[in-house]
Amino acid sequence: YFMNKKEVLVSIIVLTFNQEDTIKRTLESLLYQKDVTYEIIVSDDHSVDKTYSILKKYSEFYSDKLFIFRNESNIGVVANYWKTVARCSGKYITVCAGDDWWCDNYKLKKQIQILESNLDIGCVCTNMYTYKNGKQKRYIVNKSLSFSSLLKFNSVCTLTTCIRYSLLKEYCSYVGDIRFSWVAEDYPIVLWLSIFSKIVRIDDLTAVYNINDGSISNPIGYNRAINYQKGISEIRLFFAEKTNFLIDEVKDVNFRNLMYTSIIFKRKKEGISYYNMIIHKTLKDFLKKVLFL
Repeated sequence: YFMNKKEVLVSIIVLTFNQEDTIKRTLESLLYQKDVTYEIIVSDDHSVDKTYSILKKYSEFYSDKLFIFRNESNIGVVANYWKTVARCSGKYITVCAGDDWWCDNYKLKKQIQILESNLDIGCVCTNMYTYKNGKQKRYIVNKSLSFSSLLKFNSVCTLTTCIRYSLLKEYCSYVGDIRFSWVAEDYPIVLWLSIFSKIVRIDDLTAVYNINDGSISNPIGYNRAINYQKGISEIRLFFAEKTNFLIDEVKDVNFRNLMYTSIIFKRKKEGISYYNMIIHKTLKDFLKKVLFL
């Protein structure tokens, strides 16, 4: 695998699991990228449908740039991501899940041009579309991508990012093995980049994020949803405490989101419990009026 590889500028990571209905669209959109040397590293997390067989057929036609791997057992998105990162050889890393797709053939070229000419920038993201139940909507990333803004709300979608691989290696040293236990691989990377580098946004809409109920970030059922929010809360608090920055504010954001999740699932008792944990009176008074608690 490594001996026959050509020098590439960008490594495109594709993580798949039971996505036989969408993986062709994903691969086709990536293979249309122009004016950039790239490799596509696909890691299938032990799919039980036809995903892997489809991937193998594509790799036969694009053996010079499409490299397929399959886990012997299902290890989950986070572990699969870091396992795949270790296989990348590009100067830059970008990601596209097996059910998402890119809609701009010059996405990578635009991002690389910025990164190559601005060494202080570690990540370039873009606006995108969301896709759910056959309907496509514009999604615009917040203009403010500072650490304080991203601690409170992450508007950056991994699907649109292009990151310096060298910085990703530094991130691993900074957080250590705890990254394997987190519920998400992308959000902590974005937070770290906002501290030690710069994240900039391109206004173009370059990708389509397929929203699937039941996915990690869109869980079905209260227990899964609340556990996901608790996992994201853990990530926020880790960076707030590590930097000694906005700790109380982050705690309030966490309690607020846990409260919202509980109310969405009509768990009023749990919602009120999280509401009572909020520190700042101004926020509590506002939420009390809005939610009629």
